[in-house]
Amino acid sequence: MFKQVKDFIVSKKTQVQAMGTLVALELMTNPVVSADGGKSKMVDLISKLLPVLAVIGIPIALMGAFKLIMAFRNDQGDAVPAAARDLAIGIFLTVSGAVLGPILSSL
Repeated sequence: MFKQVKDFIVSKKTQVQAMGTLVALELMTNPVVSADGGKSKMVDLISKLLPVLAVIGIPIALMGAFKLIMAFRNDQGDAVPAAARDLAIGIFLTVSGAVLGPILSSL
């Protein structure tokens, strides 16, 4: 069972690394602003993906807040840092998606 979980995590990590490499290659080969002064395809793609971050961040923040409340309620000091981390990540994703999305779409 642990081998299956490890293989799954390794495969997902590899997929994320490959996706990051593809995005980096796209950014290196295509300029952010096209030659005629309009938006490039990459800016359009990023401006469409950023609102998705806000949608993903809200449930993560809610889950982190619930974990934090339960950790304080049940006197579980070991669970507080993990819950605070989840809450911070959720807030960061929500704010970055809500703030950066309109900024990039206005470029």
